[in-house]
Amino acid sequence: MQGDDIPDPYVKTYLLPDRSEKNKRKTQKFKDNCNPVYEETLEYEGKLHELLRTLEVQVVSKKTFAPNPILGMKHIDLKSFDLENGMTLWFDLEPEDRFDESEAKPSTPAYDPYSRPPAAAAPPPVAEQPKQKPLTPQESAVQSLIQDLLPEDVPVREDPPGQAAKPSQPPPHPAGADRLGRIELTLRYSHMKDALEVTVHRVANLPVQGDDIPDPYVKTYLLPDKSESNKRKTEKFKDECNPVYEETFEYKGKQSDVGSRTLEVQVVSKKTFGWNPVLGMKHINLRGVNLEAGTTEWFDLEPEERFDS
Repeated sequence: MQGDDIPDPYVKTYLLPDRSEKNKRKTQKFKDNCNPVYEETLEYEGKLHELLRTLEVQVVSKKTFAPNPILGMKHIDLKSFDLENGMTLWFDLEPEDRFDESEAKPSTPAYDPYSRPPAAAAPPPVAEQPKQKPLTPQESAVQSLIQDLLPEDVPVREDPPGQAAKPSQPPPHPAGADRLGRIELTLRYSHMKDALEVTVHRVANLPVQGDDIPDPYVKTYLLPDKSESNKRKTEKFKDECNPVYEETFEYKGKQSDVGSRTLEVQVVSKKTFGWNPVLGMKHINLRGVNLEAGTTEWFDLEPEERFDS
């Protein structure tokens, strides 16, 4: 705050180096507020490797008949962050003049004709290999017998000394272990709202039963409360096995309370004049989730009878 001038702040972003109008994103404006709460999401579309650039964030005060003074800025190098899993961080705002183009360019050291290149570092010493014990006559005979029994084109794998062969882990099935589909969720606790936030991103590879394509929606409860007031649900998609929702639910309460309970997630198919068959479910123990930082994860859907009480 400058004198009696309380800012009317909003946030503006650019994905550098593009400073065009179409690359600008901005939030709503607050009037006379030094601690605005936005909870808005700004999007930049593109492939992940193309988006790993520098994000410029400006906090600007909008006053009538006045220019837009930049209250503070931040340049964020997105290559330094795990965007796949998402992160929630605080950043210190810095003065605008710190990001002048003349200062942003990396300085080039002056050429010194008398400088010598640094001496090459000595290679690390080669670790001495442990000496192998000579085979006993019995061991030699067994090894020779094994070689005779194996086909010539089958190589014998030798594991490093002291290391057992590790069994290979199969990749997760696209439809989950039970072939009922998978669901992507973000779970985090918002201290500003005093609430657990559950973002339903999408569901993938729901099964088709005959010609019956599901009309799916997602329903959640914060157990053990299964009352109507504790139910949250998304919109419904018609004839869709891979719906994308991008909807966020809230459960109000202290972190110590909501963080010690279990979230029940149901994927349900709604058909006209029919009952609501549960296509798959998941129980998520929130004690095992880092709600402070937020977690985005895929979960395999499981059959409903597995959760019968």
